[in-house]
Parts: sequence; C-alpha cells; structure tokens
Amino acid sequence: MIYLPICVGLIMHGLQQAKFNQKKAAELLGLTYHQLRALLKKHQI
Repeated sequence: MIYLPICVGLIMHGLQQAKFNQKKAAELLGLTYHQLRALLKKHQI
C-alpha cells in the first residue's frame, strides 16, 4: 500500500469534489488558484 502525505490526500480530495476544476478546488481548500498550482507542481500531481 502506498502512503501519500496528508497534503496530497487533501489536494486530491478537493480536486475530486470540484470535478478536477482547479479554480473550484482551490476555493474549496481555502487556497488561491496559484497556491494550488504550486502545490500540484511541488508534489508532482
């Protein structure tokens, strides 16, 4: 079983809830669009 950092799990959950719309996912997670994009790049999602 692969264990992902909590951050990655939260990001993926937010993306799934927003149907992979990054702008909506960022709003759900309390982030700006650019903050979400930086996290996606950092964690190679």
